[in-house]
Amino acid sequence: MSNRNIWLVLTICCGVCGFGNVVQAEDPKTLLELAEQHFMKDENTPFTEAERILLEKIPKGEVVNLKGSGKTVDNVSEYETWEKKWRIRSELIEWICTEEKAVRTVRATGLQISGAFIKGSLLLGNLDLKFPVSFRNSAIPNDIYLTRTHLAGLVFVNCHIGSILARFLNVDGDVVFEKVNVAKAGIFMANARIGGDISISGGRSVSSISRLMLSRAQIAGDVTLKEDYRIVGTTYFNDASIGGTLSFGKGRISDNFGIIASGVRVGESVKFRGIEVLGLMSFDDAVIRKDLLFTKGVLSGKEGTFLHADGLNVSGKLEVNEAFCFKQCYVSMGAATINTFDLHVPASSNIPEIDMQYATIRRLHIRNSKGSMSDRSRIMVRGMKYDELDQSNSVEVFVKWVMRGKNRYYSGTYKRLADVLKSQGDEEGAKVVLISMMNSKARIEELSMFGWCLHVLMDITMAHGYRPWRLVWICVFIVVLGWWRFRRARDDMVCTENEKLRHLYGFHPLVYSIDLFVPLIDFGQAKHWLPNLGTVSERFRWYVWGHIAAGWILSTLTAVGLTGLVRSLN
Repeated sequence: MSNRNIWLVLTICCGVCGFGNVVQAEDPKTLLELAEQHFMKDENTPFTEAERILLEKIPKGEVVNLKGSGKTVDNVSEYETWEKKWRIRSELIEWICTEEKAVRTVRATGLQISGAFIKGSLLLGNLDLKFPVSFRNSAIPNDIYLTRTHLAGLVFVNCHIGSILARFLNVDGDVVFEKVNVAKAGIFMANARIGGDISISGGRSVSSISRLMLSRAQIAGDVTLKEDYRIVGTTYFNDASIGGTLSFGKGRISDNFGIIASGVRVGESVKFRGIEVLGLMSFDDAVIRKDLLFTKGVLSGKEGTFLHADGLNVSGKLEVNEAFCFKQCYVSMGAATINTFDLHVPASSNIPEIDMQYATIRRLHIRNSKGSMSDRSRIMVRGMKYDELDQSNSVEVFVKWVMRGKNRYYSGTYKRLADVLKSQGDEEGAKVVLISMMNSKARIEELSMFGWCLHVLMDITMAHGYRPWRLVWICVFIVVLGWWRFRRARDDMVCTENEKLRHLYGFHPLVYSIDLFVPLIDFGQAKHWLPNLGTVSERFRWYVWGHIAAGWILSTLTAVGLTGLVRSLN
């Protein structure tokens, strides 16, 4: 055999031997063997039956289905009565998520544990896990730490939990809390990044959470609270970013500071349907790209509880439906920017004050139920701007709404309402508003006796210059009344000229009434005919003087009214 062939045979043999050594070195142990090697080295504590099932099923990608599976929330809360064989040490789960060789055994389906009692705090912070974590029908009475952890998904269904501390949590998919009881501090997910949706629901049972914090969180999808959830502490969404819809369904938030969502940014709508909030609801400086809908629910609590939304920006519609009730609630939306504001205050509400000062609204729709707001209720609209009124409402509804702030008078409020009505072609409606403005001004200001009499005269005769033709009809009435009165007193009239001129200046009652009434007209009747002082009564003489005085006053008012001078002074 040549030297070349000898070297080739030796090379092949060495390679085969080396490959065998590599395979033997990398021969993976089962997850159970790795765990025994790790835990039995330091302590001689045998694995429970639940822990052995966990270590056997995780590498297969199967659900770790234990004794507790199928239990109700009440039974899950009684985890201490479970047999010890169904307990899993939190250190074992932590080891699976942190030990490099153990992590390799976890399939893409992740950790799926059902019916377990996790003993001890679960420390999973600062980990980069490519798989989801799911607990069902389980009890984790101590804290779960997920601070700065990266997960594919996070699910808790029918679980009893101490608290979840997950600041800066990063989840690629959805986060689900269904029929959970978070007994201690609550769920803290401030500054979290969620690639999917967050869902909190109760189903047939009730989800009870001591506190929910999503401050400054970034959620790509929807945030939904539905189906009998209970949050006994404050719910925080302040400065959070939600790409989809923020929805509050049937449930209850009972803390004095109920919902704090100042500065929240919502890509779609915010919906309240069936919620009961027993405390403050704050949406200051919130930005909502679509609608804010108060469709059904109750905002109530101690007197002074309020909806605070100063600086709110709603690109779509802000609707307060009749089915949503405000009890002892102050509503503040100062400097808000709203595309369409549809307010229907129900009769069951008790709103001491609605503050809309300096708000900007494109389209305004106000619907008041009969007896919906008490006489003490106030709507403050100073500086509020709006471009369009819903034509389904009568002008009186808007005037009544503006006049809710009757303890204060701002002419700009009425003028803005009149300008909008004029722009929509409702000239008559604009006049109604301006007349109401003058009457409100008189009620608020402390007028002297002369000022009050002048106000009443201007209101009755020409509606402060906005209905000047009313004066014309009053003048016509007085002239016709004089015609009738002077015709009856024809025989008591005496001509001041001699008999030769008597026929030239014959007495004409209608012309005589006009001549006495209108100062600038001289038909010669008032100059040549006078009542016979010897035959006419004292009452008739007073009537003649009143006829003349009324002519001077009403003729002057008619002149200034028709020329618009009174309106310009207003």
